[in-house]
Amino acid sequence: MIVGVGDITGDVKADLVSRDSAGNVWRNNGDGKGSFGARTRIATDWQGCKGLFQGGVSENGSHPEQE
Repeated sequence: MIVGVGDITGDVKADLVSRDSAGNVWRNNGDGKGSFGARTRIATDWQGCKGLFQGGVSENGSHPEQE
């Protein structure tokens, strides 16, 4: 499962988040040229997850629809 989540690293380049069948969640940093770097594990134990979804978070960490 792969989700294009936008810029989660703050470098103004689009990143990807994916989950493998073992439940590891990975981030691939975008290079700004249409490609992505090596993956970095950012979470574990997500085997029960049925989906990853893109959502917005504002600068203060809250979800925009809650503001």
